Amino acid sequence: MSSSLIIYPDETKDAIDYHLAWRVETPLIHEPTGAWTYLLDANTGAVLKVDDELRYLDASGTVTGSIIPEYPDKLL
Repeated sequence: MSSSLIIYPDETKDAIDYHLAWRVETPLIHEPTGAWTYLLDANTGAVLKVDDELRYLDASGTVTGSIIPEYPDKLL
C-alpha cells in the first residue's frame, strides 16, 4: 500500500473546489476484487473519490490454430 499527499481538484458543474487529500493506493485485493485508489480529505477524513485501477475485459469468440506437441514422440 502506498500513500501521498496531493491537492485534489473536485470539479462540479459550476466550480472547482480544491482539497488537500491523501491518495491511498492498495495492491490487488480479492474482496472486493480490485486495485483500489482512495482520495481522502486530509482535514476531515471524508472519502472524496474511489477508483478501481484494474482494467476489465469481457470478450468472447473462437480461437483456431495448430497444436504443436511439446515432444515430437507425443504426436496426437
